[in-house]
Amino acid sequence: MSQANYVPFDLLDDLHDGPPTEPRSLNDRLLMIVRTLPCVFSLHDVYRRAHDLERFYPRNTEMEAAIRAGLQTLRDAGLIEFLDNRGHYRRLPAAEPPRRRAA
Repeated sequence: MSQANYVPFDLLDDLHDGPPTEPRSLNDRLLMIVRTLPCVFSLHDVYRRAHDLERFYPRNTEMEAAIRAGLQTLRDAGLIEFLDNRGHYRRLPAAEPPRRRAA
């Protein structure tokens, strides 16, 4: 496997298919938070929601670092893009939850 095709996060398929019924990882929960933010958002916007993640991961003493790493994972999965080096991001269409079809 070449380095160019290697994706270190083994739940990327779950992220692309929308959130699982019960989020299984910090990245799943982070994606759910990103979906509640405007299409263009800032790192500070995500930090303001850190308390939502801290409820599920109370022993994580480096939540801001985990958020930054999670955003990089979402970027690598093609779900968000970094707009600049000042903490601005854009949610991409792949990050939108699947639409429910009318019966």
